[in-house]
Amino acid sequence: MKTRIPGMCLLLAILSISTSYAVDVPGSEDHPMVTRYEGSEINGYEVKDYDSFRLPLGPAARNEEGDKVPKTQTDLEGRITRILYRGPEGRSSLEILRNYQSALEGAGFETLFTCGGDCGNSFEYLLYGPTEMRIRTDSDTTSAFDIPQDVRYLSAALDSADRTVHVSLLVAFDNGCLLYTSPSP
Repeated sequence: MKTRIPGMCLLLAILSISTSYAVDVPGSEDHPMVTRYEGSEINGYEVKDYDSFRLPLGPAARNEEGDKVPKTQTDLEGRITRILYRGPEGRSSLEILRNYQSALEGAGFETLFTCGGDCGNSFEYLLYGPTEMRIRTDSDTTSAFDIPQDVRYLSAALDSADRTVHVSLLVAFDNGCLLYTSPSP
């Protein structure tokens, strides 16, 4: 299913938890509708005025051609903002995901799909696997999600009179590497 909404804002958030921190990358900012998890720092940032995005609405599976795809999805077009955060040490991926879920639902977003442990093999590849999907604003971001553990995911949407905003949030530990991303309209 392809959804085209004028002025649509697609948000992609990927979380990583790391033991080391850096200053936010220059030119980055939090999304005005989705604030960062307390103690996180922006490690990668990318905004595209108009592009496409496949929003997973189900676990990862293989199609007839053998490609990894979501069992259920919606294809979106619009403004895309991606933010890669390093999350604070000592937090679980479930704690961070539930914090975002609660904040999003409190702001009127509807949860479309969520998973943890049942996301399908290599679910993170759907959002961050191919080289062209990686955020390139910081040298460390090229290694994010290479070996993710405790992967959790949430997709959500908010409809308003002039646009629909989608959020795609991936939270995971990555064997000492960074992981976490959030968006902007």
